[in-house]
Amino acid sequence: MSLDSAGNSIATARALNTPTVTEFVGLIDLDDFFSFTAPGPGEVTARITGATSLGVGVEIIRDANSNGLIDAGESLGSTIGTTVLNDTLIGVVIPTAGTYFAHVVGKTTGSNYTLSLSVDGQTPFSGTPLSSIQPSPLASQFRRRILTKAVKV
Repeated sequence: MSLDSAGNSIATARALNTPTVTEFVGLIDLDDFFSFTAPGPGEVTARITGATSLGVGVEIIRDANSNGLIDAGESLGSTIGTTVLNDTLIGVVIPTAGTYFAHVVGKTTGSNYTLSLSVDGQTPFSGTPLSSIQPSPLASQFRRRILTKAVKV
C-alpha cells in the first residue's frame, strides 16, 4: 500500500509549493490532483518522468466556475490516453492569473512518477497586427487581373 499525499479531486487537490513532486498512481489511486497558482497569463509545461508503466498522463485544468468538476472547456491540455512512458505537455496557455490544477491519471498497473511543472509568463506581442498592414499596389493589380479572368470564364 502506498502513502498518498496528493488529492483525489479538485476539491482535495494538494497545493504544489515546489515545481517537482514524486507520487504514485495505480489501481488503488487512479487520480492525483495538484493545485498551483499562475501570477498572470502565460504558458505551462508539465513533465511526467520516472514512470514505470505506460499510460501515466497529465492534464492541466482551469475550474473557471469553481464547481469542483472538470466541465467542458476547462481542460486546457492533456496527455491522458497516450501510451508514452514519460509524457511532456508543452505550451498549455494559461489565459489569466489564478488557481489551476494538474491532474495526473494512472492505469490499473501502478507506477511511481515525478511531476515537474513550470509556469512562464506571457511575452507581450510587439509586432504589427496583420489587420493594419496595407496591401501593396502591385498586389491589388494582381488581384484585379485574377478576378477579371475568373469573370470572363
